[in-house]
Amino acid sequence: MAKGMEVLFWDFSLALYRAEGVQDACLSLQNNAGLDVNLLLYCCWAGQGGHLFSHGELRRLLDLSTGWQSAIMRPMRQLRQRIGKEVGAEGCYAGAKNLELQLERLEQSRLQQEVPLTWGKGSKETATANLRTYLMLAAVVRDQAVNRNISHLLDSIESLGRPPA
Repeated sequence: MAKGMEVLFWDFSLALYRAEGVQDACLSLQNNAGLDVNLLLYCCWAGQGGHLFSHGELRRLLDLSTGWQSAIMRPMRQLRQRIGKEVGAEGCYAGAKNLELQLERLEQSRLQQEVPLTWGKGSKETATANLRTYLMLAAVVRDQAVNRNISHLLDSIESLGRPPA
């Protein structure tokens, strides 16, 4: 995977995450449905770039994500949150936040290495199909909150346009 694509995916992720309501939608999907924000973003990025994930590709991504979240990200997030409650630990908290962000970026790089994307005609429908497959493989119950958050995420990617190839 070219280094430029890693930067483009990261920039796309930051732009999408900063869009109105997207952070709340992603964190709700993470905290209430057990989904990985980076994998959600990769499904969107791939769809906007015209890559429809196969079940096998998404299974590999989900396996990678599950291991990474379990071994690295959840413990890091818990540590950061605990540090944030300590009086006088503001500098440590800021450092923990920065480390967590670096680890998120490393996960994105690993997702791209696991399943490099092929580019074609991107669409919201392709992103929708990627997310639908991810939810199915993750055995997420599609309740009203999940559907609302996924819809918000999909509506928000349209405003970003197609990522450069």
